[in-house]
Amino acid sequence: MTPRQRFDKPIVMIGRFLIVLFFISILSSGVFHYALASAVIFSDGFEEDFSNWTGDDVKWTTSGTSSATGVHGGLRRAQVTGATDPGDDVLLKNVSTADYQGIKLEFWYRIYKGLEDEDHIYIEWTGDGSAWNILKDFTAVGDSTSWEFVSYNLPAEADNKDNFAFRFRAHLGAASSDIFYLDDIVLYGDGQNIQATLTPSPSPVPSPTSSPTVLVSPTPLPSIKPTPSPLPVGEATPTPLPSPVKLSVSSTPAPTIIKTKITSSTAPAPTVKENAEEEFQEEPAGAGSLSASLVNLMGSNSFLLMGLMVVAVVFSLAKFKKD
Repeated sequence: MTPRQRFDKPIVMIGRFLIVLFFISILSSGVFHYALASAVIFSDGFEEDFSNWTGDDVKWTTSGTSSATGVHGGLRRAQVTGATDPGDDVLLKNVSTADYQGIKLEFWYRIYKGLEDEDHIYIEWTGDGSAWNILKDFTAVGDSTSWEFVSYNLPAEADNKDNFAFRFRAHLGAASSDIFYLDDIVLYGDGQNIQATLTPSPSPVPSPTSSPTVLVSPTPLPSIKPTPSPLPVGEATPTPLPSPVKLSVSSTPAPTIIKTKITSSTAPAPTVKENAEEEFQEEPAGAGSLSASLVNLMGSNSFLLMGLMVVAVVFSLAKFKKD
């Protein structure tokens, strides 16, 4: 293995890991939220007859069979057979939906013997135990050779109700030619308390607040202003130098140079100081604009853009490795 291959291998491994982590974070935001929020309020496959139900009329019975089409799951099913006159035969379940919302009812059914226009299998629900609402009406349906699945989203009036109930109401005319099979009933709901714990999930949003910390970096820049302070030292030096000016005759020509420096520096010294102050006053403005551009650049990048950049870098490295 060449040194280049030894160098590229860990980079490729890290890139693949980042890609997998990126996609996992996206999927977890939706999949795990749904998995944690949904809960089963009630379910029954009629393996224990109607022991889990509030009421069952005479025409509703349970039956077991070894046939693959006889039951959907388990060993038993529920069924209703005509005629139901006088009156209707009802299979009833009272169950509270308190602290739940987004109620959903699902079940499997099969029309073993076709239903005519005057035959009806009503699926109904109530939020107060008295006013019933029709969710579905099975009527004028022919024979079915296999089980069919249905799912119904109930309106918001079914949410958080202590007296919630649902029922299957049969109104069948023929004595033996109207048969309806029922199996694997599930009532779902989204727990309000669970969603309350998940609402803090947008907490990563405050993370951009840390980006303004970049503004702190320009604050040390004004410390450059004290650097012109040594310039006034040059102003202090001229004060003791007038005395050496008199001794310039006996000393080396160096004092003459000092004199020329003193005379030339004393007059424009204020201008030099002003220019220095102007230069140093202009530097914070440039630094401020640089920090502002950095903040805007960092604020404009989103998490998705960063992920796409990581993917682009990894594929570039992989292509470079092949070349």
